[in-house]
Parts: sequence; C-alpha cells; structure tokens
Amino acid sequence: LKRFIIENLKHSFIFKNGLKVETIIDIGCGTSRLIGELRNYSDIAIGVDISSDAIKIASKCNNGSYFVAGDILRLPIKTNSCDICICLHVVEHINETDLLLKEMQRIMRENGKVIFLTPNRRWTEFLPAFLKDSAHVNEFTICELKRLISSYFAIEDVRCFSIFTRFGIFNS
Repeated sequence: LKRFIIENLKHSFIFKNGLKVETIIDIGCGTSRLIGELRNYSDIAIGVDISSDAIKIASKCNNGSYFVAGDILRLPIKTNSCDICICLHVVEHINETDLLLKEMQRIMRENGKVIFLTPNRRWTEFLPAFLKDSAHVNEFTICELKRLISSYFAIEDVRCFSIFTRFGIFNS
C-alpha cells in the first residue's frame, strides 16, 4: 500500500522532478508506516490519530516528522496549511463524514491534493459476515464517495484496485 501511494504521488505532478511540497498530513495515521516515506517528499510531515498509543509508537519510529493525538473532526492544524492530505482507511470508521471533509477543506491550501482510500461497498457486501469489519460504520460505493467528495473538492482521478477490479460491476 505504501509503495502504491508513493508511486502514484511520484507520477502525479506533485513529486515530479524531485520537487518537495511544504506540508503533508496523514489523517488517521495509526502507527504511521507511511509518514516516514512521505517525509522524503515534504518539508513537514504530520500524522494525526485519535490513539495516543499509536502516536507514541509512530513518534519513536519516524524522526523528523510530527505526530499529534487528536480528533480528526477538529484537526489541530492551521487553516490553509497543507499541500497534501492523505486519509487512508479512515472515512469508513466515522459517522460524521461531512465534518471530516470540512476539516480537510479548511486545512488545505489552494490547489492542494487530497487522497482517500476506502473499501468499496460493492466489494465488501459480498464478503461473508465473519470477514466484515464491524468497525466500519460507513461504507460507500465509488459513485457515492465521488458525490460526497465533490461537494468539497474537485476530483481529478479515481482508481479502483482489488481482487475484484477486473469485474466492472464492482467498480461503481
């Protein structure tokens, strides 16, 4: 997953020609396997997670990055301060999706980029009950997520990947 994200960022104009952005934030960073790599492409890399235990682990493993234990619905980040906002496998865990998107919109600089990764409900609805994540309170189809996000951000690209990607019925 980390390699997938970094490679896609490298191929976008964001990281072309070895250029760095000023600030990247990883919302819901957990123990932050990604932020150490992102630090190579930014002057400032910030991880935010509600779990203070996860933040302690992340802080020990990622010198030069900043970590904050905090509520992602009230991000302790200045307005218009982030160039790239990454939100991987987080949106499906919260009921207040609009609050998260408003906060992300608030902290993003003009022309900033937002990257989401979340399960597609079209795929997960076929999982047997014992494989479903009970912590998922909101799952979206691609169309639903695009409609929601487009209220806050311009959508440049949507990519689907999974063991089901080859079957078009699951990609909407």
